[in-house]
Amino acid sequence: MYRTVRLLLAGLLLSACSHGAMAREESAQGIHALDEVTSGLDDNASAAGLVSYASNFDVEIAQAAAIGDPVMERLMIRRGFLSLQSTNPEEVGKRAVEVVQLAKGWVQQQHDSNFVFRVPADRFDEVLATVERMGVVVSRRIDAQDVTGEVRDLELRVKNARALRERYAELLKRAEEVKDLLAIEKQLAKVTEEIERIEGQLKRRKHDVSFSLLELKLLAAQRAPDRASRSPFAWLSLIGIRRVPQYRPDRAWSSRVDWDPPEGYADMGRTDDKSVRGWLYSPEGVRIVVRRFDNKPPVDAAFWTKELRRELVRVRGYEERAGAVETEGVLVFQTGGDSSVPTMYAVKLIVTKRELTVVEMVGPVTVMAGQWSAIEQVLAQVEEDAR
Repeated sequence: MYRTVRLLLAGLLLSACSHGAMAREESAQGIHALDEVTSGLDDNASAAGLVSYASNFDVEIAQAAAIGDPVMERLMIRRGFLSLQSTNPEEVGKRAVEVVQLAKGWVQQQHDSNFVFRVPADRFDEVLATVERMGVVVSRRIDAQDVTGEVRDLELRVKNARALRERYAELLKRAEEVKDLLAIEKQLAKVTEEIERIEGQLKRRKHDVSFSLLELKLLAAQRAPDRASRSPFAWLSLIGIRRVPQYRPDRAWSSRVDWDPPEGYADMGRTDDKSVRGWLYSPEGVRIVVRRFDNKPPVDAAFWTKELRRELVRVRGYEERAGAVETEGVLVFQTGGDSSVPTMYAVKLIVTKRELTVVEMVGPVTVMAGQWSAIEQVLAQVEEDAR
């Protein structure tokens, strides 16, 4: 009986170490160690001590096998930590949830304006970049943990533990004495429990690799709009989201700009506001307004851009979205909670020695993004006309 147990366990140790040169060396050492342990035992000795030793030694063999096993693909766990400042954290939170859900992710945890998202690993960078544009970035950190070796080690441990369980099942069939039967059953239960534990660890690690974690913290803007510091330049009071002109049927098709409206846009003509040279409208809610003012005092584009930013951000509470579009010279803002629908306000200044041309583009964020190529066509025409 004992000789059968010894041969079976030796075979197990040999099969567990079949991965690489180092593993083969460990296998030989393991069998030698097994010989030393069993050399002093007689044929009537209990198998329980030997079985217990083999169970512990299997863990060492799994570790040795993992060292020599080549790995082709790196398994990474990525975690992102992002803090955004916004005048309307609640609205930003809703939009962030929508972005994550569209990417097939979900909200793992939420507490007030703090979120923990799970995002498919292959969509992590895309989601992060989109959420970043929803406010002013206060802090940003990305961590990456390589768990390739750990996952491979767990896989080998599971494989070896299952093999060991099969060997114990064979020993159980051959056990003749009650004490051997009880000892093997005890070890069989321990191995089964160990398999379940390792499989749980392996499942969690693979889940973390497949779904990256993104923690989002939303902060309310600390600086309230300063309505007492309005600009001394009158033209700035004429522009903005709430100052889009109204349609006048009697003045349609009489713009003061020479342009060809893109497909899907209507030329709305002149208005009572003499600064408006013309404006376009699309049924999706996008408006493009062209205004012209005297360049007085005669200053450059940098001066007017700085003053425009001060008026819109400090006085009116708009949020600037730097980098939201790639068109040169276009500033992009979003209302600070004036509307339940996220609204983009983009503006381009064209400055010459005598005139200041202001092109305003207003509409829902998602619609504006989809129609930006048409908007660029209009910008090119207006700029050519202004120069």
